[in-house]
Amino acid sequence: MTCRITDTEHFTIDASYREAAHTHSTMLAVPNDRDIKDPHILKLQKEVVKGMFHTCEWAIIYCKEDGLCYRTNGKHTSTMFADETFVWEGDIVITYVTWECDTKVELAKIYACYDRNWVKRTDSEINSGFTANVSTLHKANRKTIDDCVRGLACAKFGIGYLGHLDQEGRAEGLVSESVFCGFVRGLMEAKMVPAAKTFKRYSIIAAMYQTFQEDPIGASIFWEKVFFGSGKIRTPDRRLNTFIISTKTTDIKEETILKQNEAIINTCLREWDAWWAQYSRGMAKAGKAKRAVAYKLREARANYTKPKPEASVTRSRVTMKAKK
Repeated sequence: MTCRITDTEHFTIDASYREAAHTHSTMLAVPNDRDIKDPHILKLQKEVVKGMFHTCEWAIIYCKEDGLCYRTNGKHTSTMFADETFVWEGDIVITYVTWECDTKVELAKIYACYDRNWVKRTDSEINSGFTANVSTLHKANRKTIDDCVRGLACAKFGIGYLGHLDQEGRAEGLVSESVFCGFVRGLMEAKMVPAAKTFKRYSIIAAMYQTFQEDPIGASIFWEKVFFGSGKIRTPDRRLNTFIISTKTTDIKEETILKQNEAIINTCLREWDAWWAQYSRGMAKAGKAKRAVAYKLREARANYTKPKPEASVTRSRVTMKAKK
């Protein structure tokens, strides 16, 4: 993976640069870039008028993967300077940086590193930047995406996952575990799931991921039964379904919330173990029955002898001589 700055330019902006500012503000943005925030533009304008605005950086990235050039920073400031009704005095220095990267994943990483103290990119915005590279998460609900990132981090690093990696590093899980995230999205956003909100917890996703590591096919069956409550009464999946629906994590104390989520993970894994034990025994019996049938078929084929054809009867043709 290679990201590099190919060019850096510094210039002082005045009214003659409005066209350049307009070009930058309207160019292709990084996928899932946040929307323009008018209150922030007003704040920037006040700082410029008061002479408190410092230098800013506009940045673009050329991505080799698709051959396109994206704007990655400077949307608000370029929109402000492109506005013909806005007048200011003094010199504003702009730093114009051109990047180059090989893949869209690198594109998302560069986008994530740009922020300012008063409009810092949120974790959700960084996560959305990475979903542009995941077809299974196209137009996914932002809450689902954020929970997937948190759930994967929790599964890999434990309940105290915040101490491991930065948000950018955690968001990479959306790409490396795209198949799993697509399955989670299908369940989380299914309209037929009863009490769907109670299932949207990163602790449940963390447990789901651990079960997928053990048996992807079995886990798919198990969690569909859990989410839809379609299993038989008193089975592990139905017990877990009832537990999740009845469990609420409303305590505002962080320590209590962590303990509740840890308890949810432990319960999910305990019921999964119980369900998988039954499931694997059933699969073993089914496999044994299939092997027995297959053995009988092979034995029957081996002992099969083709019957001899019956003697055919040839009718003699009677030739009648015409009477003279």
